Amino acid sequence: MLKRICFSIIGLTLLMISCKKDSLTGDIKDINEVKIGGIAASYTVSLGQPLVITPELNFTMDNSADAGRYQYEWYSAEGVRIDIANTRNLNTEIKLTPGTHNNVYYRVTDTQTGVKWAKMFSISIVTPIYEGWLVLGDVDGTARLDMVSLKDKVYAPVYDVLGLTGSTLKLKGAAVDVSYFPYKSSKQGIYVSAMGTGTTKIDPESFAWDPKMYISYETLMPSVPDNFLADFVQPKGSRSNSYLYKDGKFYYYKDDSGYLYSVPINVMTGSVTEFRAAPFVASVIQGDFSTYGPSILYDATNRKFVNHQPSTVSCSEMPSGTLFNFTTGKDLVHMESTTYNGSFANGDVFAVLKDPGAANFYLARISLAAFGVSFQQNYWDVMDATDIGLAENFAVSPDLGYVFYSVGGKLYEYDMFLKKSKLMLDKGSEKITLLRFHPFVYPFGAATSKYSNKLIVGSYDPAKPSASNGKLELFTVPAVNEDLVLLESYAGFGKIKDITYRERYPK
Repeated sequence: MLKRICFSIIGLTLLMISCKKDSLTGDIKDINEVKIGGIAASYTVSLGQPLVITPELNFTMDNSADAGRYQYEWYSAEGVRIDIANTRNLNTEIKLTPGTHNNVYYRVTDTQTGVKWAKMFSISIVTPIYEGWLVLGDVDGTARLDMVSLKDKVYAPVYDVLGLTGSTLKLKGAAVDVSYFPYKSSKQGIYVSAMGTGTTKIDPESFAWDPKMYISYETLMPSVPDNFLADFVQPKGSRSNSYLYKDGKFYYYKDDSGYLYSVPINVMTGSVTEFRAAPFVASVIQGDFSTYGPSILYDATNRKFVNHQPSTVSCSEMPSGTLFNFTTGKDLVHMESTTYNGSFANGDVFAVLKDPGAANFYLARISLAAFGVSFQQNYWDVMDATDIGLAENFAVSPDLGYVFYSVGGKLYEYDMFLKKSKLMLDKGSEKITLLRFHPFVYPFGAATSKYSNKLIVGSYDPAKPSASNGKLELFTVPAVNEDLVLLESYAGFGKIKDITYRERYPK
């Protein structure tokens, strides 16, 4: 038996050698080849629109090009493979994220030989919601989200972007707030708030929505309804830290420490008594280290500035002041962070205060830094400004330190060194609803470089139709109190309530 097995093995080996010898010395047979043409190196397609490609296929040994013999694949292979279609020709919506995808393939497989041929190309998915200003306004008392969209290096208005993109989110009630920021280190969020909707994220790429995007899913507050409405949400620094304000209370979110919005932080360390917080929080605006710096809140109950340290759920007292007492005894009218007297990782906080029940207004400047000296008092004086008691909106120039404020359709600029105000715009019967120097998240982005020191003015004309009476203007602010220079103007919005910028991480 053993001999038979041995002879069998020897015979099989000789047969294999013989076959190999025949294959080496015999004829080499050609196989059918597929040559792929008719596919460009790159394509650009709008989000939601079909991409049509008709490849030119030449078969070297199959003139009939039997359709059943071949398999066709269109797919993206950047990290995880994403299938697009399994047809010879392409005529379908490309469901990839907006942006450029370089590793896209068309592959043809000859099922008789198993040999595959492929052609690589790139697809750029462009969308009217890729980047730009998000404009939240009211149309007949109902919120509408519009956009000034950047496409092909040109900004242009796009109206009702939720309707345009087919989002299932239907805003109800008056506009409240809109904001964009990275709520996690690798995830961006666009938060929209309306009176009848509540506060919710929408997908920052497609504006798609489902009920699990309500901000209530980011809280641990007891008895919070799904459609919980925040007065506003605001980032702290560049990523994964933020504040939520509601009815005089602040809540804190810090993703890398696992903090969700849970307990009010408007309570002093060692106390259980909440104070009513004014609706302002000042933090270092930008930079990767900005999340490590403190923030300034204002205790409206006891009329004093307090500070909130990162990774804490309470506030602490400010140090002793050199120009004024941090327990001012005054009402806070406005407060915002700037890069004035600093850089993207530090700068001065400007605060406008007034005596309770009196006409006296004051301007304070307090330094704030991610690292280094914070809470140093840099300015304190009475504001002898025209009609300051009637001011409705404020904004502070981050490079020149001018305080802008509006009264009806008039815009004033206050110079803290000259201690006087100047009328910069008079829009007549139009009403100014918003002033802003936008605090961008990414300090080195193209939009930051272009717009960070531009004054943004939102206004509307009550005599025009509600759906299109709003205007958004951006101005360059010259030095030495010169007149504003109009940079850009966009019209056709509702009554503008709030704006933010949908940024892209700088490449």
